Amino acid sequence: MADDRTSLPDLRSVPEPVSRLAAGRMLGDYLGRRGWGDPRKKIGLSLLAILTAVVGEILVVQILGFFFLHLVMLMLFIGGISNAIAALARGRQENYLFARGLVHSKNDELRTVEWPQVARLGSKAVGGHGLTGGRHALLHLQDGGSIKIPLTQQAATKDPFIQNLVHLLKEHGRPIE
Repeated sequence: MADDRTSLPDLRSVPEPVSRLAAGRMLGDYLGRRGWGDPRKKIGLSLLAILTAVVGEILVVQILGFFFLHLVMLMLFIGGISNAIAALARGRQENYLFARGLVHSKNDELRTVEWPQVARLGSKAVGGHGLTGGRHALLHLQDGGSIKIPLTQQAATKDPFIQNLVHLLKEHGRPIE
């Protein structure tokens, strides 16, 4: 008989507090991780974009006289600021998917969500498509709260994390909008 565990993601990539909490709540096999990424990196890249826009405005537009690039530098500057603000507001968030639930980590605070605690999954992408990204699906909870599940650029039918989440929710009788 073949071992199904060979196709599971590596549990060693899960932080120890998350794996300990999941084991304590008996959430089962680890199936994947989805998060917004490191906000420090996003802020660093945003500051680089802002610096590039300022230097570009001074050198290229003001000194060399390429005034048609003024709008480009302005858009780069505004995009850098909005991306930094979005990363700061979002903070560090990760979602760890297990067979019997989800562990949500926001700024190092952990919360477990077992499938009976889920009211529904919003299937429509919410959030920006522009410079700051932020496209997500909402996992609505029975207590009225919600968890944002970041979406990738690929279609949901090709996204293993979303496919697993939808399958598990349907398996436990939770509606998908």
